[in-house]
Amino acid sequence: MINFHVLTDNFSKALFRFPFVILISIIGSLAASLLIDTHYDDKKTEFYTRIIVSSIIILPLQIAYHLLKEKFSFKGIYSYLLPIFLFPLVYWLMDRVDTEIGFFKFAAAFFTTHLFLSFSIFSHEDSKKAFWEINQIFLTRFAIGLLYSTVLYAGISIAILALNVLLGIRINERFFGYLFFWTFGFFNTLFFLSGLPKFDENFKIVSWNQYPIVLKILVQYILLPLVTIYLVILYLYIIKIITEWNIPKGWVSYLVLCFSIAGILSLLLVEPLKENSEQKWIKTYYHYFYRALIPLLVLLFISIGIRIWDYGFTVPRYYVFLLALWLTFITFYFLFSFKQNIQIIPKSLFLAGLISFIPPFSANFVSEYSQMSRLTNILESVGALKNGKIQKIDWIDKTAQKNAASNIAIYLLNNHSYSLFHAWLEDSVVQKLKLSVNQKIYGGVTYDYLDALGLNYNGRYDTPITENSRIYFYGNRKNTYELDGKVLFLSNINFNRNDSLILKNEFCKINRVKKDYYQIVYKQNFIDTFSFEPVKKYAFNKIKNSEVNYSASFEIDSTYFNLSSKTKIYLTNFDIEFFPSKDSFDFQYLQGNLVFQLK
Repeated sequence: MINFHVLTDNFSKALFRFPFVILISIIGSLAASLLIDTHYDDKKTEFYTRIIVSSIIILPLQIAYHLLKEKFSFKGIYSYLLPIFLFPLVYWLMDRVDTEIGFFKFAAAFFTTHLFLSFSIFSHEDSKKAFWEINQIFLTRFAIGLLYSTVLYAGISIAILALNVLLGIRINERFFGYLFFWTFGFFNTLFFLSGLPKFDENFKIVSWNQYPIVLKILVQYILLPLVTIYLVILYLYIIKIITEWNIPKGWVSYLVLCFSIAGILSLLLVEPLKENSEQKWIKTYYHYFYRALIPLLVLLFISIGIRIWDYGFTVPRYYVFLLALWLTFITFYFLFSFKQNIQIIPKSLFLAGLISFIPPFSANFVSEYSQMSRLTNILESVGALKNGKIQKIDWIDKTAQKNAASNIAIYLLNNHSYSLFHAWLEDSVVQKLKLSVNQKIYGGVTYDYLDALGLNYNGRYDTPITENSRIYFYGNRKNTYELDGKVLFLSNINFNRNDSLILKNEFCKINRVKKDYYQIVYKQNFIDTFSFEPVKKYAFNKIKNSEVNYSASFEIDSTYFNLSSKTKIYLTNFDIEFFPSKDSFDFQYLQGNLVFQLK
């Protein structure tokens, strides 16, 4: 039976023992809850997302900081320096989290900070047993906490559903989101911390001599057999490459890395059993595992090397190459080192992760420099860039160069800085582009820059569309709308494929009169009617004139709807399914904002 007194006592001790860790978990959970209520506000979404990401990254560092403070008994102002300066620093580093580079930056920071926690408390070579024991405790607490949090979330969610179904008590759907974030953000952190012992001179090593049976079964009968299966598959693939003399597939580098890291992790988990006389096979596995990695390392460097040679560094390729270098170091260390200290694994990987943030070796810097060099070479080779300025040229018979340059420019614009291209453009053009960026025209900024560079990319729509295609259009997301007198602004009106409008407003309704025609009613008073027929004509003309690409940027005013001067609809985006064989299309989704003048 659960002893609630012991449970609450452990939780209260954790609150006083790790106050800043708990505070960070509360900040992250609160930001996640507020994120649910942003209602497509780009600025708030970015702000709350960066707060959440920063909290996740800082948590392991803050835990390590508290544990080190206990171990070395330092007090005073130094106890508060980390939480005061670390949060704004990490928040500043985690910019553009919605991009590919932002995701990889977060992933690298996530693993780097957790690696620091793994070895920071016991980092000396003579503390190998303590190092293994503390990480076994961390892993166990995390797994149990995740299980308890899942059960708690599922139990409360089912209870709420029962209240709704059986008693008719309605709960806002957003509550499930709040519950999820507070359960896995706050409760899970509190539970994890409540079971951590003090890692001081009185810390006793237990699991090294009493190896957990669950962990033994997991590694011996699940992880290591899976690693062996992957090893056989990869060796068969190597034989196929040699016999057919083909270039290895790009994704094989990810498979090699996953296999290698899973194998190393498995060997780390069974480290205490290596010297056990009853487990001699583990020592044998150690002996052959790192030797078996050598041919796979060759395959890994060939696979990623070909991609880098052909297409340059991107952030994903940078991290694959960095992990390949790290894996090579670890392989030769365990092959030739007499010490074979397992702490070298998290320490070296932590160092590699740290390097990926420090220019000029950082992922961001290397990727940006590599792709800018490629783009510069292409533009200069065709005369589109002379004396550091963009020139207007005829791209006929240069389609391959244009598409390659466009793809590189899109990658740089979506993942790096718009200012990379400002030096190539005239000042007047740069000012217009900056205005476009400030207005946050969703989906249009990238294509404005492509037009300025002379790279108005048409992708697969260089030729007429011959297959059924999903086409996306993006409009101007304005923050303010001007109408004379008292107005009502309704945001995020959704139009779906069922020819129905979704409008969550208790006073205003949009009724369907007939196909594609709708009537606006506010407090039971007729306001206006409108039709989407002009929008369909607009999209159809764009398609027939081969003017659309992956994103067609546009702005539509009230004249497209034949509305009165008192009503305006601003489309933010819509997409259609085009059927070339029938020369027709259907709306799939449409979203916009409605503004009308009250009488």
